[in-house]
Amino acid sequence: MCVSLTANDSIIVQHSAINMLMENSQVFLAFAVPFTIIPLLILTDNHELMGEFANSRLISVIGWTSSLILVFLNLYNLPATFISLKLATPELAKTIAYLIIMVILGLLVWTCVEMLEINFKKINHRLKRSIRILQ
Repeated sequence: MCVSLTANDSIIVQHSAINMLMENSQVFLAFAVPFTIIPLLILTDNHELMGEFANSRLISVIGWTSSLILVFLNLYNLPATFISLKLATPELAKTIAYLIIMVILGLLVWTCVEMLEINFKKINHRLKRSIRILQ
């Protein structure tokens, strides 16, 4: 898309457009990746839900480690990306980026708590039902 939009421009302008596209995709990844990978790992680690298809310990450790590293790197790069967009002064861009990082982490924690709370409610309900049967 960038190449077609800049087809009549010089190679330097095309290269710059592709670099800007890559930087903007990093900003999108910083938002999207945590909300897709972390809930997916929570669900696929749940043996009660997934049964025999649940992640093994090794896959779970590899998945969580790589996901947390990826999320950290995306969020770590966000301030530099905001500065490179040159939409505001570097100090303001950093402040905006850090505020967005805090919002992302807050929403991610909320998402994880909600997903885990649903599992705890199910387990609690089954536990109470089992206790009633035993009495």
